[in-house]
Amino acid sequence: MEKLDWIKDLLLEEQDKEVKGLVDLNIDTQPATSLKKASIYFLRSLKQSFTEAAEIYNGFRQNVSNQIKVYGVSKTDSDFMLFRNNVQLIFALREPGLIQVYSSQLNTALVGGSEQGAPPASILNHSIRARMGAYDELQWTFKGEVFHLESLVRYYFSIFIRMSANH
Repeated sequence: MEKLDWIKDLLLEEQDKEVKGLVDLNIDTQPATSLKKASIYFLRSLKQSFTEAAEIYNGFRQNVSNQIKVYGVSKTDSDFMLFRNNVQLIFALREPGLIQVYSSQLNTALVGGSEQGAPPASILNHSIRARMGAYDELQWTFKGEVFHLESLVRYYFSIFIRMSANH
C-alpha cells in the first residue's frame, strides 16, 4: 500500500530518533530523501503506464517486428526506455526532482548501415521537474505547468509511435 508509505517513514524516523536519543529541533516535512523516493516512485509509475500502453498497442499490432518494447535501464533505480525500430525514448532521473525525456536513434553502422562513427541522433530533449505545492504536495511539471500522468503518457507514447514508425 504505497499511498500510505509516508506513515511508515514517519514511524521509522521517530523510532530511529528514540533509539539514538536524539531531539530534532529542525522539523523538515519534505527531506531530500523523500524527494528521491518520490522521483523513483513517479518513474516506476510512468514505466508501468507505458508498459500497459505498449501491451494494448502490441495487442492490436500483430506484426512482432513493429511492436514496442519497454526496457529498464541497467545500473539505475528506475530509468527506462521505449524501443522500436532502432528508436529509443528514454526517461532518466538526472537528480531528485528532475527527469529528462530524450530520444535517440541507434547508429545504423552497428546494424549494417553506412553511417560509420555518427553519434545517435536526438530529436527530443525535455525536462520534467518536481515542485512543492500546497501542504508540501509534490507536483510534477512540464514547462512550469502541472500535468496528469495520463496526459504525459498519451503525449510521449503518440510522439514515439510517429518517430519510430518509419525506421
